[in-house]
Amino acid sequence: YLDKYYDPSIRLDNVFMAPSVTVSLWIYVSRRCPYYFCSIIYRQEEKFLTPHLYEVKGGNLHIQVELSSGKPHAFLTSWKIPVKSWVHLVLTICSNTATIYMSTEDEILNSQYDILPGRVRYHHDERQWTLGGNQHFPSFTGHLSKVTVFRRHCIHYDLLPSDQKEPPSLVKDFNYHNQLCSRYRRDIRRSFIKNNYKNESLGLYPSDLDMASIGDELYYRAFAVMGSQDRTAKENQLAFKLLDYAGCAGSSDAYYFKATLYTNGIGTPVDLDKGLFYILLSGDRGNQFASMALGFRQAHGIDRYTKICDIAYAYLKLAAIRTREDLEAHRFGDVDLEEIRLSISEHLEGQRGINDGYVQFVKYQAEKGFTSAQAQMAGLLFWGNRGVKRDLKAAVKYYDMGAKNEDPDSTYNLGIVHLRGQGVPKDTAKAVEYLEKAAKMGNVNAFFALGWIAANIDNNIIAAAHYYQKAARLNHPEAAYNLGYMHARGQLNNGTKDDETALKYFIKAANLGSMDGSMEVAQAYMGHNKFVKRSCSQAVQYVDEVAKKSPMLAKTLRKGLDSFLSSHRRHAFLFYLMVAEAGIEFAQFNAAFICENFYQNELPDCDNSVWRQYNLSAIQGHAPAKVKIADAYWYGLQGRRDSKRATQMYIEAAEQNEPQGYFNLGWLVESGQLDTDSTFTFGVRNLTLTNGNLTTAAYFYERCFKSQKKEAHIPCAFAYAKVVIKKQFFDHYIIFSILIGMIMVAICVFGYYNACGDCFDHQDENALTIVTTGH
Repeated sequence: YLDKYYDPSIRLDNVFMAPSVTVSLWIYVSRRCPYYFCSIIYRQEEKFLTPHLYEVKGGNLHIQVELSSGKPHAFLTSWKIPVKSWVHLVLTICSNTATIYMSTEDEILNSQYDILPGRVRYHHDERQWTLGGNQHFPSFTGHLSKVTVFRRHCIHYDLLPSDQKEPPSLVKDFNYHNQLCSRYRRDIRRSFIKNNYKNESLGLYPSDLDMASIGDELYYRAFAVMGSQDRTAKENQLAFKLLDYAGCAGSSDAYYFKATLYTNGIGTPVDLDKGLFYILLSGDRGNQFASMALGFRQAHGIDRYTKICDIAYAYLKLAAIRTREDLEAHRFGDVDLEEIRLSISEHLEGQRGINDGYVQFVKYQAEKGFTSAQAQMAGLLFWGNRGVKRDLKAAVKYYDMGAKNEDPDSTYNLGIVHLRGQGVPKDTAKAVEYLEKAAKMGNVNAFFALGWIAANIDNNIIAAAHYYQKAARLNHPEAAYNLGYMHARGQLNNGTKDDETALKYFIKAANLGSMDGSMEVAQAYMGHNKFVKRSCSQAVQYVDEVAKKSPMLAKTLRKGLDSFLSSHRRHAFLFYLMVAEAGIEFAQFNAAFICENFYQNELPDCDNSVWRQYNLSAIQGHAPAKVKIADAYWYGLQGRRDSKRATQMYIEAAEQNEPQGYFNLGWLVESGQLDTDSTFTFGVRNLTLTNGNLTTAAYFYERCFKSQKKEAHIPCAFAYAKVVIKKQFFDHYIIFSILIGMIMVAICVFGYYNACGDCFDHQDENALTIVTTGH
């Protein structure tokens, strides 16, 4: 959205003055609109307001306005907008005349229309401007740049400010790259013919040339080169060249990987502009990682991006839709996404596949008849967790074991695999039998599945609602979503739609983790539901959570983990880095962790990346990353020392119960290292930090050793004990001084007695002798 225009002085203009507005934008259409209409820019409340600009299926532009009578009026250009080329569009509405200009590299076209049915209705202060599409009209496919609205001005193209006519810097890059790709594709075809056909004079391209597969193969080769520890500068250049060829052949992954390298300075100096360019190229080809990366940058305002929530939402929603489609496809090669942190040794246990000791123990327990182990083993085989290769038939065997032992979860899962035909022949009757048995044992998932069968196979809405309500009361997310869907479509309450009740169910479903519920709630928060106030930030959170469940992310993360466990740390670093740039926090921390710990020998070119990724992780609230960045500020590792910023980040980490944050604050207070020019407060108690305050230092050390991290207990306990002793000493200085003095006197006396005891003995003997002699 562009902001609404608030200016009391124009209210009379809306009534008495003829409408006037000019919209200038640069547009790049990647693919022709596949629908009747693809929206470019519009304004809308309950209906569309002036103006609404579409691309139609054939490539012409459709302009729609609202008349003063409230009726819509539209017209169509005689010319078409080109594909894969930047053009400048200018739409001007002056009174009852609309003119649209299109400037290309070669010419300026225009179409002018007199709006005869009546006066155009246009109010400057109504509703925001929206770029792209909405739930009614899909967006065009491509990019927009330099979108400018001149309110209360109708400007002829020749009179536009010169900066509007100047193309964005990306325009030249896009056009040059398109020309380059034409040459690269010709090179690939010639090379293919030369290597596979003897007669080169035919000039015919082989019909079996699969550009996409060639692009993927070139990408894998380039990745292998960049994953080599001892590669040369020449090999770096080769890899970057291969990535361009791969991208031009159709590999969006190649463009995304190249963007990641430029952004992090791997094999090349850091270049954020080139990083952006290749992310856009990758996104233009539908790459999900690129959509997430662009959404992440726009949401947080990083890498020179302006923080614009609505654009972030558009990118992340696109990624979320792809995630939902991928999960519904349930492809065999997919794996479940697991949040594994390389810095936590417990996370790495049992992650080495079927031969791992942990997995073998679970298998042994399952074979011995333990139902929990049977369910766990089946899950490992069905979802491909812990590095176990997916084997649906083997998973069914363990589900069957559990079902025979009356395990509700295994019984339910056995019903689902029969319903879907996964690992066994599809058998709905047998599926219902198992699901009903599981439901009698109280399995909430079985209630939902029986509801789904009632709705989609038996067409029994009443029975479906009955089962969904049972499951929803037990907090089943998809059951809550389906009840919301039924209320929204009027399938309950005698056919009456109930959007308010539907929204309550959608919110419940979303908060329980339902992807469909999250998408509905996000749409509502974007202003498409009258029962909730518009909140773009909340909408972004919901679509972001859906996008992050992507099977593509999970597979790449698994490759990174497998490479790390196999000591191929450079490969692991690159895999985690690609996921990190898509905005996944624990991948950001893992990439930085690998770089920091293996920098000297294996990753000499990741020095820029380590602090970038710790920074990104800290931005998303990860406390250990905040400690890392605070350390960098304290010791000046990023070029300058900033003790104030370091202290503030230690405070933020400690407020998240990070023991290292507590310990460092305790040390700063105890040793008097706080910046004296600043005032620091901690937590909801607003505890003021002052140098030398041992009570405050003891408080931090105590919180440190009481944390859940075992490795913090001993050092924090020692620090706490030391401070308590120091505090007792200073609080009771006089008493301690007297006691110490008495102890010192006693020690001196005792020492003197031990040293001179023989002297006293000899004196006594002499005395006796003298006395005796005297007689």
